Amino acid sequence: MRSWFGSLDGALVISGVALLSLLWRSLLDIRYVLTEDVPEAGKGTTAAWTLIIVAIIGLWIWALLAAQAGARSGLTVLFALAIITGLLGGLASLLAFRPIMPSARPMGDIAIWSNLVTGSLAAISVAFRLWGRA
Repeated sequence: MRSWFGSLDGALVISGVALLSLLWRSLLDIRYVLTEDVPEAGKGTTAAWTLIIVAIIGLWIWALLAAQAGARSGLTVLFALAIITGLLGGLASLLAFRPIMPSARPMGDIAIWSNLVTGSLAAISVAFRLWGRA
């Protein structure tokens, strides 16, 4: 299992799962957090958040394709995005925001834990691939 986990295929699959987790969490944020939990957030805030997420997802897809083609820069970007997803999207939300998405329970809790787990696993897998530990 460790050899697959640190292989290019493993890093790409786990990073893809982390990307799906980010997408799910972002959709919940737009639907519940920006509309119900933060009622003063207007259309401009929602539009800005959507553009930021679309840019991150586009960068992530580029990194997946670049890494699959053998570019080390793709793996480096995947590592950075996995750290951002795991630590900022998951851990920071668990530590800083209480209660987490009260209007989206239990989906919000599952999405945040999913960000933490998949982002961390993706970062570890890509790190193994980058620094040759597998």
